[in-house]
Amino acid sequence: MKKVLVIDDNPTIVELIKYAVNLQSEFQVIVAYDGEEGLKSVYAENPVCVIIDVKMPRMDGYKLVRCLRGDTRTANIPLIILSAMTREEDQMTGLLSGVDEYLTKPFKPGELNAATGACNRIQQALGSGFHFYHAQSLIEARQHLLEYIPDIVICEVSLGKESGLELCRFIRNTLSLHHLPIMLLTSLTTLQDKIAGFDAGADDYVVKPYDARHLMARIRLLTRMKNLEQEYY
Repeated sequence: MKKVLVIDDNPTIVELIKYAVNLQSEFQVIVAYDGEEGLKSVYAENPVCVIIDVKMPRMDGYKLVRCLRGDTRTANIPLIILSAMTREEDQMTGLLSGVDEYLTKPFKPGELNAATGACNRIQQALGSGFHFYHAQSLIEARQHLLEYIPDIVICEVSLGKESGLELCRFIRNTLSLHHLPIMLLTSLTTLQDKIAGFDAGADDYVVKPYDARHLMARIRLLTRMKNLEQEYY
């Protein structure tokens, strides 16, 4: 059975999270009560998703996220912060540290399950035939692209104070990269958002939430089309 790791020093909150996640019978919930114990549990248990509190003994949630994102063994595990820190700057700090979702307490079981499922779907969708690299900023993404050219770039549009559209334009204006297929994966849904994405150079625009099989099909189609273009030209 797939494992979800919960890292929180409040036993009451832990039980509520366990109850919420257990509504989806596909997951086994394992628990750690501080950041350092949580870090060890990630390596020992190999969870498919980690739910993390921010304020914890021995290691806070932000530092834990940075540790996981900085290790190639754990860089692509879906991470969710679940915290009582509700200010916009707190949420921005969490997202910039590398989490996939930031939820606030008190929470509804449905919200947590939706976030867990969404994070897990992209990992499942890309789980066969691809090697992943996760960049935590546009600077890091640009540096990686100049050193290693992937088969496809999947990018969120809203990246805190940065925009994924900037990365699209960088790729299209760089001779060695301009052929790369770019997929924008975002919750921005208006026609103007989509037009802006395609104008910046994106090949595809996928709105969250998404179906994993549909996403996988679109990724494979994009990579095949780009390969055919290169062969033709």
